[in-house]
Amino acid sequence: MKKSLKSYVLCLTASLATAGMLVGCGNQASILPEIVTIDTLEEEKPANDSTDPAEKDATDNGQTETSGEVLDENSTAESEDTGDVKELGKTGTAGDFEYTLEGSMDSGFFLDRGYFLMASDETDEVILAICSGKRSTGGYSIEISDIDYTDPLMTITVKENTPAPDMTVTEAFSCPICFIRLSSLPGDLKIVTASGDELKFQGNYREEFKSGNDYIAILCDGSGEIMQKTYVYKTDDGRYRYVNVESRTESWGSTKWKDTLTGSGVVDTKEELIEIARNHNSCGHVQLPFEINDTDDKDYTIITYEELQNHFISVEDFLNGDF
Repeated sequence: MKKSLKSYVLCLTASLATAGMLVGCGNQASILPEIVTIDTLEEEKPANDSTDPAEKDATDNGQTETSGEVLDENSTAESEDTGDVKELGKTGTAGDFEYTLEGSMDSGFFLDRGYFLMASDETDEVILAICSGKRSTGGYSIEISDIDYTDPLMTITVKENTPAPDMTVTEAFSCPICFIRLSSLPGDLKIVTASGDELKFQGNYREEFKSGNDYIAILCDGSGEIMQKTYVYKTDDGRYRYVNVESRTESWGSTKWKDTLTGSGVVDTKEELIEIARNHNSCGHVQLPFEINDTDDKDYTIITYEELQNHFISVEDFLNGDF
């Protein structure tokens, strides 16, 4: 640790609130680290809570919206209301695979449109979390309508439901999710909507994200204990890989932050990145990479004023710069 610093120093507690700086990034460059345990899902499920989850999310993020559009960047199709849901039992079989429908949530952790994987460390069982993406109001839902298996491909069809025109909905962001448990992971898996759109694999459910040291920028916004961030990486072919995360402090008042994966993808232009960041609520400012000097045993980080100033730029400068 550097013991001698320049004349101006700032406690990261203050800079985090205004700049959204990540502390303690690991050296892991992989987007998809080890699969988390299946028991984590049980902790995520609400237990006899009468409060509308969408209202909780709106309170946490301080945002409301009135239209019911799809806000997730990965969605190219509007919510569908076509076809009847197939009468699937809570448990059943598809080929040699056993399945259990684990229910759904009309809102929860904000995940990108697609599906996420959770697996057991001790068995071959897996749970898939299938997500509609961020919606601007409540009243939306997603459910599994069909499961088909033709060796080696399993196809899971989901139906996304929109609120009825006369339905009173919560004017807050929501994120419909449904879950299915499989006895093992098929050799090939496809998840499609009733209208035929294929949902992409987005990573491991609620996994902690380690950024590595090779990102070129972080688009970030937020305040207090919660930040939304979009990490940007340059691919070998000149495109941009992004990773959306939600960043929360480990405890009240702490400067230690934990990033949790909410989705990822690859785009061709910086303009597409900016649109993705807007949908993810991370389009406030841009942080460039730099070294952080952690203190030995304190819950704060000290950086120089010049370091702080030189590594934060505007979104416009990011668009116009050579990145």
